[in-house]
Amino acid sequence: MKKMIYLFVALGVLSGCTTIGKEAVPSEEEPPAETAELAEEESAPSLPENQSMERETVEENPKAYYLLELERIDLTLAKLENSYKNGSTAALKAGEAESLRRWDKALNEIYSVIRSQLSSEEMEELRLKQLDWISARDQQAAEAAAEFADGTLESVAQLSTVRELTKERCFFLVNTYLKEDAI
Repeated sequence: MKKMIYLFVALGVLSGCTTIGKEAVPSEEEPPAETAELAEEESAPSLPENQSMERETVEENPKAYYLLELERIDLTLAKLENSYKNGSTAALKAGEAESLRRWDKALNEIYSVIRSQLSSEEMEELRLKQLDWISARDQQAAEAAAEFADGTLESVAQLSTVRELTKERCFFLVNTYLKEDAI
């Protein structure tokens, strides 16, 4: 994962070094319109051919539904990533923030479905595990950001780490806690 972050950051730095005769100070401008348009795009991309086009509903099979939903989010965000990966630091930051927003929304939705499936004791145990995970996530994000301390990519590294860990946690919660039978 660190290699991906380094590569991602290197691409961002290199693309930001093309200003000749201009001050090399990152601007806090709005992300490019292309990024903003993709960020608002909510249409589901097509699933791989080996996947059934018949989607389970959340009531019929929550686990299957959320696995497909997480795949859909991942495919949609891959399009978004392509739009900002060669952009400015501001575009990188905006893209990572949008990706994190979508994964965090999915995480909260999954957590609420799990809450309806688990007993009070199981839910309390999961709640404590979630708090531990949040602490570990924040620690890893701080470490990633520290590698770029006081640099323009510090916040991008932090957002990227939180986004990736949140994505992983979504899949973990679905595969570990969601039940396949109806809610």
